Amino acid sequence: MAAQNSDVEEQILSLLPPKTLMRFKLVSKRWYALISNPRFVDKHLSDFNSMHNNPSTSVFIKRLVVNEDTKESETLFSLLSFSNCSDDDSNDGGKPASFLLGVEDMEIPFPMTSLDTTRGESLEIVGHCNGIICLSISRSTKVFLWNPAIREFKLLPPEPYLPHWTRTCSTAADYPKDVVTMPFFSDDPVFGYDPLLQDYKVVEIGFQGAYREEDNYVFHPPLAAVYTRGTNSWREISTDSLETETTNLWPGNFQLYFNGMCYWLGSEQLKEGSIYDYMEEGYVRKLIIAFDMSREVFHDILLPYELINPPCITVWNESIALFNLRDSDDADSSNLLPYSDASDAAKFECLDIWVMDGFAGVEYSWTKHLTLELREHPSQSISSFWWDQTTLVMWNHELLMVSPNRSIVCYNLSSRRLKYLPIQSGSKDREAVAVVYLNSIVSVVGDKKLASEQRKCSNVAMV
Repeated sequence: MAAQNSDVEEQILSLLPPKTLMRFKLVSKRWYALISNPRFVDKHLSDFNSMHNNPSTSVFIKRLVVNEDTKESETLFSLLSFSNCSDDDSNDGGKPASFLLGVEDMEIPFPMTSLDTTRGESLEIVGHCNGIICLSISRSTKVFLWNPAIREFKLLPPEPYLPHWTRTCSTAADYPKDVVTMPFFSDDPVFGYDPLLQDYKVVEIGFQGAYREEDNYVFHPPLAAVYTRGTNSWREISTDSLETETTNLWPGNFQLYFNGMCYWLGSEQLKEGSIYDYMEEGYVRKLIIAFDMSREVFHDILLPYELINPPCITVWNESIALFNLRDSDDADSSNLLPYSDASDAAKFECLDIWVMDGFAGVEYSWTKHLTLELREHPSQSISSFWWDQTTLVMWNHELLMVSPNRSIVCYNLSSRRLKYLPIQSGSKDREAVAVVYLNSIVSVVGDKKLASEQRKCSNVAMV
């Protein structure tokens, strides 16, 4: 009977919000041990965020707010709450829709802002996974893990293996003299979950530079290092899978983490080329680069031949997908990308959604899942929003974007309806960044430390 009561108690607790559970940890040592138990943490993550128990979506966003009176700007990290339901006001049968419920501005822990002289402006959202936000300070190597729901944060130890010229130098002129500017390369950290190890990892890529051989540049392959939350340490890993006999694969813009894999839009470049026109002649093709968080191996994924430079990688119906804009009169979009300016993007009337079938990086194929004809908004084409500042984030059938006048808007792919949200996003030179957020009690310090505290509690009589 006691065991049965304990199961009921655990089930009830698993449906409570994180802030409540943090208070309940102070009720008794038994509850402290239960709520700190990694098994309960996983159960709460699943139960509390299930659509049945919590039919809403949270979006964590960095935005710039300008005071209308003083004209001074302030960087805010905010949590937007949306209800997921049917749009009964539409004429198309109550299609899935999301409605803004509220906005909560989050308080950044003082030690994080004390290391950032710009009052949060230089704090960049690197990624999110299971309630943990990964942030870095631009033009530095400092990386944080932060769970705002339980007010827990951690500064990672310095990464000791890689050069970080692009993150610590103000301009390319400050690079060491053997380093060539790499416009297609990004060494920003990425964040995700290793489902086999059941732990969280941060991945960083490093550029070694190049050496000159007569009139040619010879480029070293990329380097990589991985931080593991459980060990609180970095390891250098092999990057053999980022090079072929004649080419290097360079991760570019990081797109997302999904199901144990991190995805970048990247480039394949020749290892050796003329110093005069390497950037043009050395280019081989655009592709997707994926990193398996468990096996710690990189994979290259070719794009559909119709595409040159897809605007974004996202998740569509629980699969990796490509979103690509094109004009309705074109049979394929290969001649439309990249866009030369916003007016080019504004004329595009169709959105193609390509879905990847199979396991990323091993056996896969692309299928054009559907084409959406984008209706014109009375004052602005939805495609010009896309160009002006790409899509911030997507969930269900909703695209969260920033309009040219810096308003935050939601576009529903099912109903093709555009909604302006009463949220300020900033000026044109300060981009908003957002991730879909899950409320959780996942600790940034790791399960080993929590397990040690739990054992201490279990040796003390229950209060």
